[in-house]
Amino acid sequence: MLKMQRIVLIVGVFFCFNTLALAMQHSYINYMRSGAKNYIFVSQAVGGEYGEIISKAKGSDVAGLEGGDAFLNRSANWKGVGLKTTAGLEVFNFMQFEFGHTFVNLKHRDDGFESLSGSRFNVGTKLVFRSPLLNLEGGLGVLGSRMDYQNGFVNSDLYGSGRYYSLGTNYFLHSQLSVFSYYMVTNEHFVRNGGSHLVNEMDTSTDSMGLGFTLWL
Repeated sequence: MLKMQRIVLIVGVFFCFNTLALAMQHSYINYMRSGAKNYIFVSQAVGGEYGEIISKAKGSDVAGLEGGDAFLNRSANWKGVGLKTTAGLEVFNFMQFEFGHTFVNLKHRDDGFESLSGSRFNVGTKLVFRSPLLNLEGGLGVLGSRMDYQNGFVNSDLYGSGRYYSLGTNYFLHSQLSVFSYYMVTNEHFVRNGGSHLVNEMDTSTDSMGLGFTLWL
């Protein structure tokens, strides 16, 4: 029992010193970064996305169809993943301007044959609040998307636009490398541009969370 207590104590002391060293490293890099210099950055992140999607069809398209009324205003929960690449500019160690692309792959939670996948582009800005342990970030921006909607063997092309809000943390491992986490709220409206499915419009309201890394140039 005494031996186990010693092991726990040693591990605890090591963890505390290691955490303190990492915090000091981040704080030192934060302190050394000049506010008079602009920094270009490129980041890569992967995250999970989930939320509600409302599918809509024209009344004239479903008139007379058996079960067609179900497509007029159908709400369902969806989930999936996103792979995001971002490039941007940070000024004054406080404000970031960014442009990004996310490959999105979402599926209906109760119907594996119904999916929504494609490209989502974003342009936005972030405010960065520096702290000794982690930098805090809050951002917002606009979205433009092109998605492939598929339900069984029938598919359609959708184009959409919207907005997003984000919160995140950033931790510097090196002056040119940092890791980050994010939480994002996304709202988009899609319209059908081509294809044969009954769905004519979609409204999405999703949340996403993920992890990634940033290279500072």
